Amino acid sequence: MGQFRNLYCNEITLLICFFGDIAIKFIFANTILRRIHHAKIQICYRRGNDLRN
Repeated sequence: MGQFRNLYCNEITLLICFFGDIAIKFIFANTILRRIHHAKIQICYRRGNDLRN
């Protein structure tokens, strides 16, 4: 029984590590994308101002 419980815990730990890794990557990618998007908006806004002036 103890061995089975250890195996079960290991499976859960692996799942947590796996999904945790994915979650971290997803959050990280999300932040980078948001920053790029924000920078793009600023660049476009500046270009628009330059064209107007």
